[in-house]
Amino acid sequence: MFLASSAAGALADDAMPPPLQVPAKSLTAPTADLSPGMQAFIAAPLNPDWDKLWKTGEEARAFADKQAAGVLKGADSEGCRPLIPI
Repeated sequence: MFLASSAAGALADDAMPPPLQVPAKSLTAPTADLSPGMQAFIAAPLNPDWDKLWKTGEEARAFADKQAAGVLKGADSEGCRPLIPI
């Protein structure tokens, strides 16, 4: 009888504790076994568009067109040439 009552008491004590709330903090880029270029890449700020979620295909297409225009503009300003002569 004692064993059954102690088991019931243990179940009541096993309730999940509330989740811990930890404030956000900045982390430095790792330096061990990484090239300076990779360290710079890791330390760079996040793209502001990384968490955009689209509700429709039209929104996704508009975002893709905006990103493509930025890539093409950057390629033109750097003087990129096609690999195949025209």
